[in-house]
Amino acid sequence: MSVLEPLLARLRAFGLTRLFFAVVTLSMTLSGTIANYALSGNALRHFDMLLELNEADTFVVSGANAEVGTLTDGMFDPAGLARFAPAALEGLLPPGFEVVSFRSFPVAIGSGGATQRANAYAVGRGFMRLAGLDIGAAGRLSLSDHMEDGCLVGRRLAERIQLDANLPLWVEGRVCHVAAGFDAPARPPFANLSDSILIAEHEDSFEQVTAGAFSLLVSGPPSSLAEDRLEGLLSLIFDTSRLSFWSSLPIVEQARELKFIATAISVGLSAIILLVGAVSIAALMSFSVTERRREIAIRRTLGATRSRIVIEIVQETLLIAVLALVIGIFGGLALADILQQPLSRYFLAGRATGAGIDITRISEAIAGFLAVTLVAGIIPALNAARTDPATVLRES
Repeated sequence: MSVLEPLLARLRAFGLTRLFFAVVTLSMTLSGTIANYALSGNALRHFDMLLELNEADTFVVSGANAEVGTLTDGMFDPAGLARFAPAALEGLLPPGFEVVSFRSFPVAIGSGGATQRANAYAVGRGFMRLAGLDIGAAGRLSLSDHMEDGCLVGRRLAERIQLDANLPLWVEGRVCHVAAGFDAPARPPFANLSDSILIAEHEDSFEQVTAGAFSLLVSGPPSSLAEDRLEGLLSLIFDTSRLSFWSSLPIVEQARELKFIATAISVGLSAIILLVGAVSIAALMSFSVTERRREIAIRRTLGATRSRIVIEIVQETLLIAVLALVIGIFGGLALADILQQPLSRYFLAGRATGAGIDITRISEAIAGFLAVTLVAGIIPALNAARTDPATVLRES
C-alpha cells in the first residue's frame, strides 16, 4: 500500500472529473485500435490464404454432362470422359500438370435428425491431394479403396448435421458408409468442400450421372500455363465455347492488391485513432501540469530534480493508461466480435477458423497505445521540468 499511496495521491490531485475523462478517452482509443487491428488481421489472413493459390497454376473446366457427346464430337460419353479424359489432357499439357475429374451435385443428407441439403463430390484419384484434404489416419487410402456406397464426410458438415458415429448416414434415401472424416482449406475453388461429402467417382448410387455437370481440375507448376493457352489445348478435344473456365490467377492478383490496400487502411486508421488519443491525453496532462505549476515550483525549490518531476508526471500518465488498458481491451474485443460477425461471411479464413482474434495483432495495438501514451505524457512533463521555479513563485 505504501508503494501505491503516492501514485493514488497524485491521481487525486489530477482531479476525478479529469481522470474520468482521460480514462474514457484512452479506453475508446484503445478499443478502436484493437477492433481495427482485429478486423484487418482477419482480412489479411483471408488474403494470405488466397495468395497460397499462387503456389500452383490451378484451373477448373466445367460443362454439362448432357452435352458431353456434343462437346467431344462423340468421342466420350459421361462415364468415358471421367475415365479417359484426364490422361488424354495430361498428354497435351506442359510437363508437371495433372488432371483430375470430379462431379458436384446436391443431395439430401441426414443422421438421426432432420434431413438437410449438402453438396456431394464424386472425385477421381488424386483429387484429395490436389485439393489439400487432411484425412488423418485414412490419408493413405484413396476413395477407390473404400467400400461400395462409402463416403468421406467433411468436418463442417459433420458438425452441422451432428453426425453420430453410431448411427447410419443417409444420403438420398440410401445408407452411405462413412469411411473417414476430412478437413479442407477454405479457399477457392473448393471453399465449401469441408461442408460436403466425397464419394468415389465410379459410385453412382446417389445421383444420376447424366444429370448435372462434369468438371476437370487442372493443376501444375506456377506461372507455366495461361488460361488462353489452356483453352487452345482443350479445343483439340472439346468445343470450348460450351465450357466454363475458372482460374486462380485473377484471384491471386486481386488478393495481392487488396492485401496492400487493407494494410495501408489499417495502419492509417490506427495512426489517426492513436493520434487523436495522444492529443487528448497530452492536452489533459498539460492542463493538469499548468494548474500545478506552483506545487511543482515549490518542490523544485525544496530539492526535487527535473528528472524526478518528469518521472512522476510520466508515472501519472502510465497509471491512467493502465486503467484505460483494462477497459479498452475488453471493449475492443467486444467491438471486434460484433463487427466480425457480419464480415466473416466475406472472409474465408475467418469463416473456417471461427473468425478468431489474432493475439499478435492485439499485442501490436497495445504496444502502440502504450508508446503513444508515453510520448503524450513526456512532452508536458519536460515542459514542467524546464520551468524556472523562481519565476513561477514570483508570478503567483
